Amino acid sequence: HVVEQGVDTVVLPRQEVVVRNDYFYYIKDYITGDTLHNEVPSLFSPMSFVFGIPESYVADKAGLACVGWAIPLSSQYKLKKGAIIDLIIPSVSGNSSDNAAFRPVFYKHLQYSDFGPIDIAI
Repeated sequence: HVVEQGVDTVVLPRQEVVVRNDYFYYIKDYITGDTLHNEVPSLFSPMSFVFGIPESYVADKAGLACVGWAIPLSSQYKLKKGAIIDLIIPSVSGNSSDNAAFRPVFYKHLQYSDFGPIDIAI
């Protein structure tokens, strides 16, 4: 769900994307069978990844970045810097621990708060 489309610029390949969010919760943990609706504050916010470099989607300091964050930035959706979305990420597009636990995650107000310089060294 797009809350705000963002303004100004679209992300380019090899740009660092800074991501923030209000909170996230696990929709269902298929290992335990629990549906978890407790809101977990984003203690690790902000986080980042390099758009177009899949290895960076799992390389943030907290281990929480995932390919699911990059998909809304594709040209199909036309989100720009500052865009805010409510996002459900299926476990297959989530981080490694969510993928292993078959655990989809809901992110409230995921914001693409900054697009950094293009990293030509990668």
